[in-house]
Amino acid sequence: METVLLRPFENFLFALNSIESKRQYPNILDKFLTFIGFEGTIQEKCDKFSELSGKDSLLLQSHVIRFINLQKDRIKKMRS
Repeated sequence: METVLLRPFENFLFALNSIESKRQYPNILDKFLTFIGFEGTIQEKCDKFSELSGKDSLLLQSHVIRFINLQKDRIKKMRS
């Protein structure tokens, strides 16, 4: 019998519980994955992200921090 693993995007969706999270989070994830330079469908981007996480955790951490800082700056600008 062949072992079938869920793809990273399927794992992500499985972890979401509320209807609102299922509606919003995939869009936010797609924006993040596009921000760090991945192209393709969201599933393809998640596959690439998963590969990166196994290869270079420091680069991954830098991408996450840069994206969070960008969002913080965006919110600050909206408030001023």
